[in-house]
Amino acid sequence: LEGAAVDGEVLGEAAEEARRITGEDLASPALREERVAQGASIVSADMRVRAALLEYQRDFCRSPPGGAAGAVLDGRDIGTVVWPEAPLKLFVTADADVRAHRRFLELSAA
Repeated sequence: LEGAAVDGEVLGEAAEEARRITGEDLASPALREERVAQGASIVSADMRVRAALLEYQRDFCRSPPGGAAGAVLDGRDIGTVVWPEAPLKLFVTADADVRAHRRFLELSAA
């Protein structure tokens, strides 16, 4: 998938799909597969997809699924772009070799 060209129609469909994500979709172990990461990297470069996902993520923060009192989200932009007003933010750090090993184990399990 790396370097693949994706036409505007496909990206528009990806943005629409992003608006229909459910809690069940988020629970799928398939989300951790390398092919998903590669595809996400391609389509997330499109501003329509990014806007749809940002809207979804902000809604998720304001009103977590199942009436939960809160949610734990991870990612680079969660505390600065998605939900800068979050009442609590935790920043977890690790050495590059630890992160690489963790990612290797994650991909090996998929």
